[in-house]
Amino acid sequence: MKLKVLKSDAKTDLQVVALRAADRALQAIQKGTVKEDGKPRKPWREGNKLDHDTLQLLCDLISQDLKGLLHCVAGTDFSSCLRYARKSLVIIGSNSLKILLYKSVPITDSATSPVPRPVASSESVTLLRMERVKVVAPLPDDEEAVKLARIALSEDTATSVSEATSNEPTAQARANRLKEALTVERGGHWHIVFDKQPIAATVLTARVMTLQYDKHTYICYQHSSPGESLFSMPDLPTLKLIAAVVLAIGCFWYYTECYSSPTRKDNNMHMGQFIRSISASFTSPKVYRRIPAKQPPQHQHQNTKLFTKHLNATQQMVRPTLNLSCAQPHK
Repeated sequence: MKLKVLKSDAKTDLQVVALRAADRALQAIQKGTVKEDGKPRKPWREGNKLDHDTLQLLCDLISQDLKGLLHCVAGTDFSSCLRYARKSLVIIGSNSLKILLYKSVPITDSATSPVPRPVASSESVTLLRMERVKVVAPLPDDEEAVKLARIALSEDTATSVSEATSNEPTAQARANRLKEALTVERGGHWHIVFDKQPIAATVLTARVMTLQYDKHTYICYQHSSPGESLFSMPDLPTLKLIAAVVLAIGCFWYYTECYSSPTRKDNNMHMGQFIRSISASFTSPKVYRRIPAKQPPQHQHQNTKLFTKHLNATQQMVRPTLNLSCAQPHK
């Protein structure tokens, strides 16, 4: 299975990182290198049906590879009702797989106190419809939110023109109503993903619940990003731009202060030497200067010269002598 980026508003670097993470996770599942409970997991073959466990494992591997920076949702062809931060959306997929990666938006005043929208009370909801909403995974320590979600999903009252013309609200309309109801009672931001086929998600929060209604699975979770700091580390293109601007400002100052005025030749010379020394320190290899040996004092030099002169004079005064005991008579 070959994955590709289907839709994205993120930068190229983030798209490449997300695509590589998805490829590595999918290859690990296909080769069976992932272990479950200490045992190798059965490899998944292309063409087999994607069940919930396989999709959940895929989301976990991708989120682990991305260091938990983005929400990850995987399914066959799911829909969503959510808000995402700008330049963070990446949708990867193929013919039988769809992976959604994104970052949630920061919390705002409008999200904490949304405009209330009338939601049908529990008395207007029939008991039969309430029982049709199955709670697969409840929200931890918040039974009231689970009850509110069941009411919002099972409500059959039309809230728009399109719903009024149809016999029954669509799944997208139910997701919108579910999100609005949870936002009014519990604040923002709520994210809803749903599909008839198996769907899984690995998100950056523990406030997650899963509901099933009318053959659709709804995954609801609440999360808001803390926001971006002004002193956050910029990416590589931004660093290059900052370096180019600083270099341009430095060159302009050098031209106006040290080069354009003819009366500042000394400054020009010293500045040129300074710039050449800095560039040489980055480009040329380091050359270690050899420290000369310690020289003796000057009076020691004079004594050495006198001693050498006296020694030469003494050697010239000595005459070689003939050893008569070893001499042979001349015939």
